[in-house]
Amino acid sequence: MVKPVTRTSIINQKLLAALTQIALTNVVYLMAAKLFADLVKKGDYDVKTFFLMSFTLLFVQLFFLAFGMIISMFMKRLKTVLPVVMGTVFGFYFINMLNQTIDNVKVAVATPFAYVDAAKIFNTGKYETGFLMLYSLLFSRQRPITFTIRKTCHPFDES
Repeated sequence: MVKPVTRTSIINQKLLAALTQIALTNVVYLMAAKLFADLVKKGDYDVKTFFLMSFTLLFVQLFFLAFGMIISMFMKRLKTVLPVVMGTVFGFYFINMLNQTIDNVKVAVATPFAYVDAAKIFNTGKYETGFLMLYSLLFSRQRPITFTIRKTCHPFDES
């Protein structure tokens, strides 16, 4: 006989699968980016800044993973996720473009693309602490928020 699989187990497995995929993607990306940067360099470059810029991909991916896991608790049985994903990414990108025009911190908090500003990383050689704390807060609270929403929105689903 086969034991039923709980929704909690499914959510955990999906989260681990997504984290594994993100980790592998970033390892391949970092190796390829470093290789190509070394192949085409005309002179020395700041390796620390290069890696800081490269890790911004990881932060954006983790943001969208956490955001997607939370949003997925509100939606049931989508035939395709492409419209939701594209709308979300374009929406955040549009907010980022608006933020670059008006340069308002309150607007910057609303988009993950503003959290890792390339110009500020090149000028300072570091990430902005406040935005790193926001990333950490969102990602660390994603799992509890996901389970709370699931139990609130779908109270009669089996655990």
